[in-house]
Amino acid sequence: MKIAITVDLEKDIGFMDSFYGIDEGLPFLLDIFRNKNIKATFFINCEAIEHLSKNGFLSQLIEDSHEIASHGYHHNDYRMMNYDRLRNEICLSKKIIEEYTGRTIKGYRAPQFLINPDIVNAIKECGFIYDSSLPDMSGISAAKMRKVKVDEKLLNTFKETGVREFQIDSIPFIKVPHGILWINFISFLLYKLFMLNNKKNFMIFYLHPFDLIEKKSRIKMNFKRKIFYLKNENGIKELLKELLDYWISEGTNFVKLEDEL
Repeated sequence: MKIAITVDLEKDIGFMDSFYGIDEGLPFLLDIFRNKNIKATFFINCEAIEHLSKNGFLSQLIEDSHEIASHGYHHNDYRMMNYDRLRNEICLSKKIIEEYTGRTIKGYRAPQFLINPDIVNAIKECGFIYDSSLPDMSGISAAKMRKVKVDEKLLNTFKETGVREFQIDSIPFIKVPHGILWINFISFLLYKLFMLNNKKNFMIFYLHPFDLIEKKSRIKMNFKRKIFYLKNENGIKELLKELLDYWISEGTNFVKLEDEL
């Protein structure tokens, strides 16, 4: 099986004025990826890229040959903007990230996975080759809870534009998103049991460095977020290690999304 590990780099929880996730979670992530020779895809937004550059993390991502993609300019719901503004922000994110990295940026992921046909058209106009924003249509997701309509109109827009879509996978049977917080929530044991029913030979997995830090209560959160973020917060780094070792023991091939184009 192939797994593409995708990591979203942004302010804490997307909109807070802090970078605890990047400062404390990202070094751990880079170290473990380096030690296990794993290459991942990092979606970076422009609110975070200057911080990443100043602290040397961006150069580490480049040196370790990880893929760098766009997570937009601001961590906004672009569906609420008029077309010219959302297109300009999406195009600007590509331009800025390319200037910082010296690379051609191929991929885009919408903030909070919030996407609609206008955003797909803008992604195409801005020169992106692929997107990875859509939730699994058959599963549960935060995007669906925020009324992202994964319907024929949206799917046809991808077909018409030629933008390749890498949908976020669900964990088999239980159909929750294939992400570290969800695995932490249901338990690693149940995850391994559900994966026995996995029929796919390629899956996408996602996480945020903020998921991995301790003392998350430094950040003001509502009750729903506390349920996910504070559960086992001191053990989630070990959970990620166990998860990677499990995948490796199963003969998993780790790929970047650009490798699958």
